[in-house]
Amino acid sequence: GGISRYFAELASRLCEHGVEAEFGFKYCDNHHIQELCGLLPLTSHRSGLTGWLQSAYRQHQNIRVSKGALRRDPQIVHPTYFNHQHLPENSKLVVTVYDMIHEDFLEQLKDTRTVSKKKHLCNRASRIIAISEATKQRIVDLLGIDANRVDVIPLANSLSWDGCTSRLLLPERYVLFVGRRGLYKNFITFFEAMSKLQVSDPGLHVVC
Repeated sequence: GGISRYFAELASRLCEHGVEAEFGFKYCDNHHIQELCGLLPLTSHRSGLTGWLQSAYRQHQNIRVSKGALRRDPQIVHPTYFNHQHLPENSKLVVTVYDMIHEDFLEQLKDTRTVSKKKHLCNRASRIIAISEATKQRIVDLLGIDANRVDVIPLANSLSWDGCTSRLLLPERYVLFVGRRGLYKNFITFFEAMSKLQVSDPGLHVVC
């Protein structure tokens, strides 16, 4: 995922500059973070549990590890998402905000929990990172945050085309949909719009 890669890249660069970076969880499904920190995949433990009990067990283990890491009073805490539990009082808090989709489309998503957590963290944060000027402006407008507390830092990564030899057979004209085909990525609206567009333009394809 994009956010997981962002934190893997961030941690690796910090270590290159002599800054110790530690993830406060034990289980993780992202292979970038697994390779970087030696964390365990979500399917690695043998608890004998299945379904929601297995998920609850992993969450409990991650919280236990997180509490242990935060007890050491790190200078800076940067949550990987908007979880504000177990944050130490004496550490500087940095929060990255990628968009304000949950706030702008609250009626459709109905995710008041994420909205509340994000607002709580942003109000408490020492600094807020926005990935674009547009996102910064929405933070200021919707959360009432002082613009001087928000720094715009566009996302980047170490991906390279070197050694990439695969080629996809693509149609001449197409619209590319990037991301999961779920509600959060607005795939249903995209699909409905493209189905109408293709009636008048049958040569236009969808790639996703």
